[in-house]
Amino acid sequence: MLRRLLDTRPPATTPLGARDRALLVLGTGAVLRRSELVGLLWGDVTVVPGKGLRLLLRRSQTDQRGAGQEVAVWAKPAEPALCPLAVYLA
Repeated sequence: MLRRLLDTRPPATTPLGARDRALLVLGTGAVLRRSELVGLLWGDVTVVPGKGLRLLLRRSQTDQRGAGQEVAVWAKPAEPALCPLAVYLA
């Protein structure tokens, strides 16, 4: 399903296409709700070399008080088009 969604978006070489791919792949890889995905700030994403990404979710449906939660998103180097780390860096 994710591949089909990505096929409908502009090419990854355009800013809009790169952004859409990053949001779709990162949101799917981390199993984020829409509100969690759009609440991410640039500084909330940390690259973990050789492993993937670490996300800081400042608030979520299960964290109403906003204590924050860190989420690991593993890289998928065998599939660069679906790798959260690769699309984030692009």
